Amino acid sequence: MIEYLFFRIAYQISKWLSFKTLYKLSDFLYVVLYKITKYRRNVVYENLHRCFPEYSEEKIEQTAKKYYRHLADMFLETLKFFSLDREELQRRFFVENPEELNKYYYMSKNIIMSGAHIGNWELGPLSSPYWFRPQIVVLYKPIHNVKINAFIKRKRTKHGTRMVSIDITGRSFTHGNKPFCVVMLSDQNPPNPDKSLWVNFFGIPTATLHGLELYAKRYNLPVLYFDMKKTDRGRYNVRIETLIDNPKGLPKGYITWKYMQRVEHAIREKPELWLWSHRRWKHQFAPEKYKLYSFEQKEEIKTDSETETSPNLISHQE
Repeated sequence: MIEYLFFRIAYQISKWLSFKTLYKLSDFLYVVLYKITKYRRNVVYENLHRCFPEYSEEKIEQTAKKYYRHLADMFLETLKFFSLDREELQRRFFVENPEELNKYYYMSKNIIMSGAHIGNWELGPLSSPYWFRPQIVVLYKPIHNVKINAFIKRKRTKHGTRMVSIDITGRSFTHGNKPFCVVMLSDQNPPNPDKSLWVNFFGIPTATLHGLELYAKRYNLPVLYFDMKKTDRGRYNVRIETLIDNPKGLPKGYITWKYMQRVEHAIREKPELWLWSHRRWKHQFAPEKYKLYSFEQKEEIKTDSETETSPNLISHQE
């Protein structure tokens, strides 16, 4: 109850504050996170060293500081976003090419929108219904505090987005008669490595959630990617890209590999915008137990019907 009370107080304060004042408060929160409490600094530095071995210590520290500044911004501005109207949301979450997604609506096709924890992903559920024609269905992980979870879910859905818990992911793909777009952020650490697909991510064998590929192939759904860039504090631009137009018959692991390659590219462009304080590599790759999927981009990808062991597929068993 106390946790919920503090959360509601923070939300109310964020409603009253201007963005200018909010970001002054964020500057103070950055000091608290980075210098005073040192929030997950070991995790952040370990992840940065792992992904960017070519970085000097000075560059690692610069990137970490930028990350904590963004993290502070994101925490406070997210509370503020919950209270914004349509016009303000669209100014702060600007989609450059909504037609890339909407074209599937006019074809009466359901789709999957893949993304990553880059920028401020909370703006997606709030703003997407104003940019896109299909019903937006967002998969989410429920918060342990029931009251906070109910409050946030109510705010996320007030503009028309449907939220579905990852515990019942399959229900996302049985949604009414209107074409829908299921949004999946699959760059988190999977709970079960045995059900994961293993691909190289920053040159590291990485366990990856299998749902994106599973449902794309099961229902033959095009897979799109939203590339989010931060243009200013509290302002984000999004560009939609089609990763896979026809997943049927693609070899196992290819969709997951392609998605993770795209996420890595986005992170390398602006490292400070990814969620570095998350423990991404909890699971260790065991070559005698797992298969590592890797594909050469320059070669033509063969379908399952042509061969299960395409020459583009490398199974590391060393």
